[in-house]
Amino acid sequence: MSVFTKLAAATRRTLAVSASAVTVSAASNPAKVASGAVTDFKDRRRRRRVRVPSMYTSVVVRSLQHGHEPLEGHVLNLSETGISIQVDELLSPGDAVALEFTIAGLGMMRAEGWPTFVLGAEVIRADDVDDAPQGPYKIALRFERVPTIVQAQIARFTMNASVAK
Repeated sequence: MSVFTKLAAATRRTLAVSASAVTVSAASNPAKVASGAVTDFKDRRRRRRVRVPSMYTSVVVRSLQHGHEPLEGHVLNLSETGISIQVDELLSPGDAVALEFTIAGLGMMRAEGWPTFVLGAEVIRADDVDDAPQGPYKIALRFERVPTIVQAQIARFTMNASVAK
């Protein structure tokens, strides 16, 4: 038997995986593989994301590329690096927008209510467009150039809130 044949046989034995669940461990990150599908994985986000009750939020979105009227909607979740919102009109990935949002519990309560934060953001994606083509649309946005004080307030809010699922 040649060296090539022995190597090929050893490789076939190594690659033979049964259809039952197998546990794979890579860099102390176990992932369960069942019938070729990953069923458990580590969240790769760098910052904590929290769900916020939409009834206690408001958001106004202004597209910087298009002359659309401002869109009003609700905040779904928030992290230090971005926000997920729900609006009635679709925004395209890559669009630059200006956000004005208010979330009960974020920032310091004043006599007139919770503060409104104004930030620039980029549209990353629109979720569930095929499922609900008429809207409302769930839009993921990444913040651009967040002032340090605002980032600190968002960080404090996300650390004290429950994690989004």
